Amino acid sequence: MVLNDGSTYNVSKIWFDENLDIAILKIVDAKGDPVIDMPSATIVSIQDEVKIGQFAIAIGNSLSEYKNSVTMGIVSARNRELKINQGKNLYI
Repeated sequence: MVLNDGSTYNVSKIWFDENLDIAILKIVDAKGDPVIDMPSATIVSIQDEVKIGQFAIAIGNSLSEYKNSVTMGIVSARNRELKINQGKNLYI
């Protein structure tokens, strides 16, 4: 994994879904031990605060090809059930 400042880290892939283009990674050192002293964002559940019609912004590395991608849209629904990856359910 390469950060914006050029720093590189080893990662252990925990989960990936290519249909959603999202992954959960664990940052590890050369021995495979988790790196715990990195700056991080706190992720909180805001489900009750999200309203249909609000603007939404996504920032990321789309398809692992487009660094620092930003897109925006409008929340069109809540609590939809999607069938992905051979019937696994994801609630968004």
